[in-house]
Formats: sequence, C-alpha cells, structure tokens
Amino acid sequence: MITSIYRYSHLVLAAISSLFLVVAAITGLVLSTEPIFYDLKQPDKIDLSEISLGQTIHKLQQEYDELITLSTTSQGLVLADVVTKEGTSVTGYINPKTGMFLGDEITRPSIYNWFTNLHRSLFLKSIGRGFIGVSTLLLVLIIVSGIFLLAQRQGGFSKWFSSIKDKEFHKKYHVILSRWLLIPILIIAITGVYLSLEQFDLIPVENQSLDWSLSPDEELLQQTIENQVFFKTTTLDQVKEVNFPFSSDPIDYYEIYLKEKSVLVAQHTGEVIDQVENPFTALISYYSTIFHTGSASPLWSVILGISCIGILYFIISGCVIYWKRRPKKNYKLELSSAQDSEYIVLVGSESGSTYAFAKAFTQQLLSTGKKVFLCDLNHYQQYERALHLIIFTATYGDGDAPTNARKFFDKLEKIDQPRSLFVSVVGFGSSIYPKYNEFGKQVYHRLVKDENMKPYLPFTEVDEEHQPEETCKQWLQLWQQKSGFPMELKVDQFSKSNIEKQKFKVTHRSPLNKDETFIISLQPTSHNDYQSGDLLEVYASETAKARQYSIARIQNKIVLSVRKHDHGLCSTYLANCHKNDDIMATIKTNTSFHFPKDAPKIIMVANGTGIAPFLGMLDENKTNIPVDLYWGGKNIESLSIYGEYLEDAHKKQQVSNYHISYSRENEVVEYVQHKVAEHKEQITIDLLQGAVIMICGSLSMQNEVLDLLELWNKENPEIQLEQLYKNQKILTDCY
Repeated sequence: MITSIYRYSHLVLAAISSLFLVVAAITGLVLSTEPIFYDLKQPDKIDLSEISLGQTIHKLQQEYDELITLSTTSQGLVLADVVTKEGTSVTGYINPKTGMFLGDEITRPSIYNWFTNLHRSLFLKSIGRGFIGVSTLLLVLIIVSGIFLLAQRQGGFSKWFSSIKDKEFHKKYHVILSRWLLIPILIIAITGVYLSLEQFDLIPVENQSLDWSLSPDEELLQQTIENQVFFKTTTLDQVKEVNFPFSSDPIDYYEIYLKEKSVLVAQHTGEVIDQVENPFTALISYYSTIFHTGSASPLWSVILGISCIGILYFIISGCVIYWKRRPKKNYKLELSSAQDSEYIVLVGSESGSTYAFAKAFTQQLLSTGKKVFLCDLNHYQQYERALHLIIFTATYGDGDAPTNARKFFDKLEKIDQPRSLFVSVVGFGSSIYPKYNEFGKQVYHRLVKDENMKPYLPFTEVDEEHQPEETCKQWLQLWQQKSGFPMELKVDQFSKSNIEKQKFKVTHRSPLNKDETFIISLQPTSHNDYQSGDLLEVYASETAKARQYSIARIQNKIVLSVRKHDHGLCSTYLANCHKNDDIMATIKTNTSFHFPKDAPKIIMVANGTGIAPFLGMLDENKTNIPVDLYWGGKNIESLSIYGEYLEDAHKKQQVSNYHISYSRENEVVEYVQHKVAEHKEQITIDLLQGAVIMICGSLSMQNEVLDLLELWNKENPEIQLEQLYKNQKILTDCY
C-alpha cells in the first residue's frame, strides 16, 4: 500500500506541477549559463583566501584619493567604488594585490533579466511568485516520492547503483538520470522553496543592528591598517562588503559585513567596536542563493543546467511511461455510466469473436440513440435505470467461466436489482467439447429463476464449428423484430478476418511420452514476425476448423507442446506428422501475452503443455531478468520432453528457480497451485516490487491461482489485485 501511495502521489504531483516545472526548467537552463558568461567576460580571478583585507585596503589607500565601498562578488572578484587622485569617481574591478583598476563592472545582459522575471514570477508579480513557489514545493515532494520509488524498483537503497533491467529507452534513462540528478534537483527545489518563502516574508527575520554609539578605547596604540590585528587576520574571501569611514574622526568606523557576522572597526587602531552574528536565516538565504543560481561556481552552474535538462526529460519520459502503462480497455468500454444506461451489455470472453460481437451490437444500440453500458461480467452491479440486460459469453475448459466472468455468480447472489430487467443471453462455444456452452446455459438459467429477470429472447448458442456468423445474424434479426430498432450489423464487424494460410515445415517431432504429450518444431517457409506467446492456428484439413496452440520461438523455429486427445482431430494430425512434412497454419499475434522485458522479475505458472510459450520466453530472456518457473505435470516423465530446453535456460542463467509438482508421481497429490501457495511470502514480496505473474495452462488451474491471489489480497491489501490487472502485472493465456 505504501508503494502505491508513493506511486499515486508521484503521478498526481507531477501532473499538477508539470506546466510550471517546464517553464522553470527551461528558464533555469538559460539562467544556468549566466555564471559561465561572467566567468568568460571577467578578469582573471585571484585566490581571495590568500589576501588579507588589510593588504587590499592599504594598496587602495596608496592608489586612490578616497575609498567609498569595497565588495566581493560571488564569482570571487573584488569591486570597489573609489575617487582617483584626479578627482574622478570610478567603480569597477580592482586587483586586490596591487589596487590597480582592472575594468568597469560588467552590465548584466537584458536577456538574463527577462528570463529571471519569467523564472521567478511568470511576469505575474506576486501571483506568479506564488505559482512558482508552490510548484517548487511540489517538486520537492515529487523527488522524495521518486527516491523511494527508485529504491523500491532497485530492491533497496543498498542497490541504488545496481544494474538496470529496463531496456526500453525512456524507462532505462529515467532511472539512470534519476540516480545521478535527484540530489542536485533536490537542492534546486529546496533552495527555491526557501527563497520563495523569504520573498513572501514567511521566514522569521532577526533584526539586529550595530551600535554606533559605542566609543573606542583611547589607550590603544594607532597602527597602519595592514598591521591591525582584525584587518591582518581577515581574508578577502570572508568579506561581503566594506563601507569606509567618511572622515578621520576616531568615531567614524569601518562598517564591515562578513559572511558570518557584521562588524564595526575603529579606523586608527583596528579595535572591534561592536559585532553582531548574522542570524541563521541570513546564512541559509546566502547559501540558498549561491546553490540555486550557481553564481559561485561555473562548474556548479553546469550541473544546474544538466539538472534542468533532466527535469524536462523526466516530464517527457514520465508522460511516455504513463501512456504506455495506462490501463488498456479490453472488455470494459464505458459509453454511458452504469447508473444512467437503459441497456447493460455484459461480456464473458478471453478474446475474439464474443467481445467483437458484443462491441458491434453495442455500437448499433448507440446509433439508435439509446444509453448503453458495456463491461465484463465480473463488474456486474446494481443498475438504477436499466431496462435490458444482454449477456454474451463464451465457455472455457470443463464448462468454466472465462476469467473476466468468474466472479459473476458470486455477485449475482449478493446484488438485488432495484427494478425488473429483460434478459437476453448468447453463448459462444465449440460443439466438439462435451460441455459446449455450459457456462452460458448456467448464466441464462440462473438469471431467469429470479422473478425480477424476464426472458426477452430464448437462450441462443453460437457454435464456432458450424456457421457462427449465420447464427449471430439470426439472433440479431430476432432482436430487431422484438425491439423494432433499425439495426444493420455487418458480419465483418464481429467475424474473424480471413488470414491467408501458410506452409510450415516440420523439423522435429518427439515421440509421445507417458501422458500422451509431445514436442513438435516447425520452420516457417516465409518470413514471419512472431514472438513466444503468439498463437499458431493449425488446420488439420481443408474443411476442419483451425486449432490454436501457444508458440515458443526458439532459434527462429516454432516449438509447440501438444497433448494428443483421443478424439482430437488436430492433435492426432500433429502426432502423426514426420520430419519434412508440411502443415498449413496461420500465426495470430497475442500481444497481451508477450515476454515483459521491462519487469524487475517474472513469475511463470503453468501446467501440462501450458509450459510451451514459457520455454520460448526463457530463451528470449537475454538480459537475465530473474524468473521463477512453477510447473505442474502428472509425473517425472511428463517433464522429460522439456528437459533440454530447461537445462539450456539454466546454463544461460535465464531462469532463477524451478518449482516442480507432480499429481501422480507420489501418494500425495500435488498440483502447481499448491507450489504457488507454498511460496506465498516470496510471491507477495515480488508482486509488491513490481513483478509480473504469467499463467498458462488449464483454465481451472488459472482460476485456482487467481483465487489464491484474491485471498492474499484480502489478507494483505497492499497487493491491490485490481491495480495489478490494470497495470498488466497479471497476464493469462489459458484454455
């Protein structure tokens, strides 16, 4: 939870202050060149720590008729206001060793005045200063939250400079620059906040003045100034300003402002008449100005300029990172609010035609002027104004609900609708499975049992094996007849696009092992852009419907793990293939299940042939991102066909830990979800530190793992399961 608070605060603060910070960073970058400008224009500097104040004043007394003021600049030069022996008033730089005049004081270019006003107040005077001050304070908070986020990302402050696993340009250099620039940027921000508070008189000031009424000690001997103790021991680097006496009267003193105190000094004896320590706030103000402007050191001004560039980069890269991380709307499309809509369309679908049809149907409803809300079945809730509840859902596994519908029945039991609803349910499935459309049937029967739920159309089954488009059209016609809405839905709005079949040559097929599983390797006959986690749609014959298998890409070959089913047309076809045979198939991109190269750690959970895409992803792990692999099979022999791939990954340090379970090897039945439960503490820590958990295999296994995560979420709210889904930290591809 703490990590999430830091992340949320970091994002909100950055969003609020970004515009002002962009202005401040650009103007700060320009102003950071000013010390360099002065350094190039000014005379050669002399080390002021080696010259006493008495030496310099003595030389000035010899060189000029009258001395008025002397001061040092933040660049380490000496300015003097004097009157020459010819009676001419001169102000400019002097050589502190010789007293010779070096040149007029450099006039500040007007461009720096313009940028200073923009930097301080946006030309809005006090209001603008307030905006800049608040933005600078927000920058402090952004940096503080960023420090903790970076430490958490690296695995602790002790690993601050450890290797960076992110390979994406913006993320990588966001971390690299953060490690080096957070401290100077924090200095800029803190000093900027202090100077803003000082400008608005919010810093308490101790007003202490020197007492000019005090008299000198008349018994002290008069000495030349270069021999007086105070002037002899005070070096020029300690001096800010000196106001010289106007006359030779003993009570007309030197008024000297040092960096740490103010002093009245008798001009003939060097006696310290009075001194006042500078208040702590004055010291803070002095050093805040020095560090904020870089005026004391061209090198520091360069660091400030780089830091300003860094701030601009952080804003840009932060926007890019946020844009790429923003939750992607897969099944939830909020067209009108749930409470204002008359038509509620709910979807249960892992991917594909079910959702496509639901979206197309929703768009047609919208075109009639109706208020519609579309989301997944897991987000079922009360609907204040709804008249119709329309559900499109697929069935997975052994009559199981899709992932985004697994909470529906629980919510249905707990939620009472405030008004009666007309119900329509369409089930999408494949008749080759024993429990064809079982989940859709259960949804329909559970709903119509409720006296407040009235059937609008009979339950309709869409069989992917037999003219699914025609069935969808027929259902839509029934809806049009019943509702009277002029809806024109084209088939290509929800049907799968026709992808040209390609030839793939078999390069290897392993024998069937004890549990009827085997490995088959294929070589594309034409160039294909594909990744591990994509899907290969295999056609066993010209008329048969394609079957999908998860791809492992290893050494530019497609590797599939297949279990031969007794009545499985496609699995039997692949099991009978031999080396150099050609098969017809198409590759379907599955972007939601690719190897997450920007993750600090990956947890892979699979059972049976679900390990296939992970074998390819391990091979893809060239940067050695820590990977924990959890796999469950029937027995030791079940693992044997994957041995060479796992050994290779282990040698290359592409996998960190294996956690293997067997359901039929020992007397104790152990499934992969049991292994996951055993490592609850470590997985919780990993998820809190940004790890990605990937699940591939049977839908029942997936649901049990997700049940575990939900249980842990209740025990430890910091896990924030919903946020993990939104940020794509939980990736699934199950069947």
